Amino acid sequence: MALDDVTAGTEKYWSFNSAGLVSELQYRTAPGVTSPLPRDEAYTWATDPNGNSYLSADTTTLDKGQTYQQSTQTQQTQDGYGNVLTTNVTDYGSLTTRSYSSTYLYQNNTNYSALHIYDRLLTTTLTSVNPALTLVSNTYDSGTIQTTYPTLPSNGTQPITAPTQSIGAMSRKPTRPARPSIPPTT
Repeated sequence: MALDDVTAGTEKYWSFNSAGLVSELQYRTAPGVTSPLPRDEAYTWATDPNGNSYLSADTTTLDKGQTYQQSTQTQQTQDGYGNVLTTNVTDYGSLTTRSYSSTYLYQNNTNYSALHIYDRLLTTTLTSVNPALTLVSNTYDSGTIQTTYPTLPSNGTQPITAPTQSIGAMSRKPTRPARPSIPPTT
């Protein structure tokens, strides 16, 4: 299926697999022109343990057909509840892959699975570094209010800290350090 922008002289072209799911999206410089492509997105689909389809890989190629083309790819796996369990990302022009894994509360707590609560993220960890680095850590059903500062790898001069906050029933460690507060002027 194609969508032409006659004013700009460009085209978007979608291809579908036998299941009717999008398998490719091409951004064309002109209607019907297939090479070179400014942007090409190829999609791979998989099924979860319940037989539901989900997007398992997305490969984006810029300047496809040129000697200087660059690609990036994201791959993921999901559980039967639609939660992303693992993610692998390869950036444009990179030979290294960043890998992440996530755990969910129902995997460690039968009280939540008995109530059909499957979407509470516990941790997300960057697993492609040594040692692995926990990026997000959530705590549920905690009645305490607290802030702790776990130490992350050094930036060369001083340790970088990211706060963990617990408020009421849930706590969350932001994925980046909080900005310092500026005291009010009098």
